[in-house]
Amino acid sequence: MRYYEIIEKMGLEPWWADFIKTNSSNRLPYHNMQHTMFMIEDCYEGAMSEGLAPNLDHPLIKTLILAAIYHDWGHTGGVWHLNPKLRGAGLGPGGSDAYPDSENVKIAIEKVRSLLEIGFWPSGVSLNQVINTIRATEYPYAVPVEDLTPAGRIIRDADLQTSTKGLLIPHVVYGLSEELGYPIEVLIQGEIKFLESAELITDWGKRRWSLHLPLMIEELNVFANILQFSVGERKMIAPLDLQRLAVRVENMMRQRTHGWNPADELEFHQRLPGGYDRRKLPSPEDLRQMALDLKSHPDLHEKYRLWIATALALEDLIRENDPRNPKRMMRDMARGRF
Repeated sequence: MRYYEIIEKMGLEPWWADFIKTNSSNRLPYHNMQHTMFMIEDCYEGAMSEGLAPNLDHPLIKTLILAAIYHDWGHTGGVWHLNPKLRGAGLGPGGSDAYPDSENVKIAIEKVRSLLEIGFWPSGVSLNQVINTIRATEYPYAVPVEDLTPAGRIIRDADLQTSTKGLLIPHVVYGLSEELGYPIEVLIQGEIKFLESAELITDWGKRRWSLHLPLMIEELNVFANILQFSVGERKMIAPLDLQRLAVRVENMMRQRTHGWNPADELEFHQRLPGGYDRRKLPSPEDLRQMALDLKSHPDLHEKYRLWIATALALEDLIRENDPRNPKRMMRDMARGRF
């Protein structure tokens, strides 16, 4: 369900309007309005999946969505150069100018307190529950997992899901690079480590993360390789590149395709090793053999680029036909398989 449908069904249009009109961080590179829209959708999806409440009118759902709307209200953008009034305050670790997220959370909490003080507050929603839910998003995490409420567990997992939305490079990488003041190359390496070490809490969050994590890591690695090119220069393929691709091909060859869309199933098998498609992948054995003697394959770079494109396409087919994918579920229901 889209964010505006959720807001409308829950009767939260006045608070969404207030957020749009008063939030100073709407145009930040990362902690912007788009991130908040994603948060609304993902918190709703997580709540439905985790059974947080029986219906949309329940106060717990409203608490979660209201916290999602305001959790980054007034966010400063991470570094002081984006907020000149605060530059040089030295509130960061070791007296640096890096803005601690605890201060961002305080700003958001002060905002929701002010709403209650002026009587602009949805009926049946507890201010303390909204505040506790917002506190769950502070990073590095200040509230231990065991102390999180069910809504807090969902919003913490949802706050990570922006990376899964198909905007990993333009929104997450470039956005955080601007806010944190890191070069893109440095940010990508840090993002890879962050994504690989992320610990999701809810069953919903874990399922969603496991579905997207391999694709996100692959996209970051491919983008990092592209950044190493200069005009008129070609980057040499490393043996490790071919070995990694061999592992991916092995995993795809083990993939079962029972119940897939027939066209997808045919394309998938024709592009695996031994298929008839001209874009088919080489066998894992051939890839490992190439890795041992790169000099014997002068045109390897161009072939590797095409193989990576094929691998990404096949992994997209796997994701599209995953039984947990809502599109696959709807297709199976239409065919009477449920």
